[in-house]
Parts: sequence; C-alpha cells; structure tokens
Amino acid sequence: MDIKISPSIMLAPWDDWRVQNTVWQRRQLGLEGYPNVRVHQDNGWKSPWKTAELCHYDFLSTGATHHLLLQDDVVWHPGAIGQLERAVEAHPDKLIQPYNARGKVKEAGEAGMSWLTGKATWGTVTCWPEPLLREFLAWEREWIRPDSKHDDGRYDCFLHWAGVDSWITAPTLFEHAEVRSTLGHVTPLPSSKRSSWVWRPDLNGEVDWSTEPMSTGWRQSTPSSKRQIKPEKWEQFVAKTS
Repeated sequence: MDIKISPSIMLAPWDDWRVQNTVWQRRQLGLEGYPNVRVHQDNGWKSPWKTAELCHYDFLSTGATHHLLLQDDVVWHPGAIGQLERAVEAHPDKLIQPYNARGKVKEAGEAGMSWLTGKATWGTVTCWPEPLLREFLAWEREWIRPDSKHDDGRYDCFLHWAGVDSWITAPTLFEHAEVRSTLGHVTPLPSSKRSSWVWRPDLNGEVDWSTEPMSTGWRQSTPSSKRQIKPEKWEQFVAKTS
C-alpha cells in the first residue's frame, strides 16, 4: 500500500504559547517532509471536537491515505515522524495512537512489544486510516450528542460500538507539553498524566513495528459513554456493546 499521511493541527489561537508551538510544529513537519500542514483553530467555542471535526472533514479532500491529527501542545524529537511512517506502513488499516501517558506503554516496551491495543483513546495525537475515519464520521453524526465537546469521547464510543481497537505505539512517539489546559482541567503540573515513555533517537533508535500487541482491555466507562450517546440511541448502544 502506498502510504500518504496528511497532518492537521488543532489550534487554540488565544493562547500565545500554543500559537508559537504551532509555528514550531509546522516547521518540524516541514523538515520531515510535510510542508503542507493544515491548521484549524477554535473560533471561540472551546470544544476540541468542533476543531477536530473541521480538521477531519478538511482531510477528506486531500486524497491522502491517513490523517495525522495533532493538538497544539504536542512536541517530539527529530525522527519521530519517520518512526510514525514505518508504524503506519506496518499496520495501515489501524487507528494509531502515537501518544499515551499510561505506565503500560513502558511495560510493553520492557516486554519487547512495540504496541498496545484497547478501545480507548487520547485525543492528543491520532493517526486515522481514511476508510475508518469515514466510517467514524458517518457513525458519529447518527449516534453522538451534538452538544458533546470531546473528540476522544466520541472516538472511544465508536471503537466500542464497532468492536475496533486502537493501536498505541510503545514507545510513544510524541509528548504532551507541560502547559495548562485550555478547557480548565485542573491536573497539577508537573503531572504523571503529561509524561510517558517517549521515543528518542539516541535511546531507542529504530523500532521493530512488526511485534504482536499487548492487549490492555482499556475501554470507556459506561457513565462516560452515556454522556456522549444521544438519549434515544442509548438502549441500542448498550445492546450492541454489552
């Protein structure tokens, strides 16, 4: 399969640090072979999904095979994009998460595994194959409450409903910068939630992406799912996913 990744960035334009980091992200992506990076900004709605939705639908016009969606507070070491390309080439039909802060990422690496799987996502960075993204977007319009703000909550409900796992890289290829949440999350900084086992060229080198995954059993909780699914669809959702 001829892989073509198209990157997009979700930007909160009222935050000066995030604006400057987006400049850095675009420069780094350009250095690694991606000069045409699309940026969509939150126009005051302060909803990750509204911005992610713009990015996803814009991607569908690119003709690319995979959509790499990054938040504006993501950073990485030079060479990480190349590792992501090889990870996608190894599993082109999977929703890939190249960022996850949980300790199991390091546990998988120490066991000689390069992947974890589960039905839960972090919206920080995702890489979608185009057919699966189209399926998700069609499903989302029918099943998810339009007033739900969160992108990853939608993703998790879809994975659970569709019986599909996301594939999480070990090590994580990106990092979540230590900056305050634009949504008012009160997680103290520094925080274990913002740290993970991160790929570095001098420590990890080339990763073998052909290994079998470690299954985590991660999934969204029932109360979280209920906050996302349209009330009139809830019983159908439960019947399908129980």
